[in-house]
Amino acid sequence: MANNIKDITAPEDKNLGDVITALATTTHKGRLDRVRNVLSLRMNQYNDLPLTAQEVGALAKSFANVEVGTSTGLVLICSKAKCLYRDRCILFKNDKCPEDKECLHENKVLTYALDQYLQSLEVDINNYPELVLVNQLVEYELLEHRCNAILSFEHGDLKQEIIIGIDKRGEVVSTEQVSYALEIKDSIFKKKLVILQELTATRKEKYKKQAALKESKEGPAKVISSIKSDLDKMLRQQQELEERETASPLADEDGVYSEE
Repeated sequence: MANNIKDITAPEDKNLGDVITALATTTHKGRLDRVRNVLSLRMNQYNDLPLTAQEVGALAKSFANVEVGTSTGLVLICSKAKCLYRDRCILFKNDKCPEDKECLHENKVLTYALDQYLQSLEVDINNYPELVLVNQLVEYELLEHRCNAILSFEHGDLKQEIIIGIDKRGEVVSTEQVSYALEIKDSIFKKKLVILQELTATRKEKYKKQAALKESKEGPAKVISSIKSDLDKMLRQQQELEERETASPLADEDGVYSEE
């Protein structure tokens, strides 16, 4: 039975059942490393893939995108004249489109939004749950960007024509309604607001805990400092009183002051 990490690093003579058994018999300490080792074993099954240097580079880029977050997978692939947003594309107008590659403009939207959210919200990139939320915000930014493009060159009046049927003469009957892009934008805004409130609430709670911890650490020091200040004040008052009594003339039993 495998009992340590060295025993489960060789995929050729160990199966997943051995690994799971080893994990089940370990203590909590070091279990995270063992879980990571299981994940690495899962990747080892691809070691014999015949990849060229160029393919390895492309795969490495793909893996890097996964580490950044899910939002990278939402970027459109350039399809030149087939792109729905070509009318707003400077590269298309100048016949410089990076066909079959990620949309340059959307990549800019993604990288800018991701950078701004990470900085503004002071997100720790090692905090995966928060990174998931930020990636969701970035995805919404991309979707909203597309909605804005549709509104600008198709639904500038915020309306769209909907075909509802054909009349007796064979003519199309249509009606106008609010643009679907506008409705999607409204939905996106509400979803973004929920996530931002969640991230903001998390930070408020964090700041409260930090303030409470700081107060608890500074509390005894403040009390000691206050006591010391009061003692110093009492000592000064006592010293001043003694100095005044020393400088004053002495009185006899009848209350008549006389010189010594």
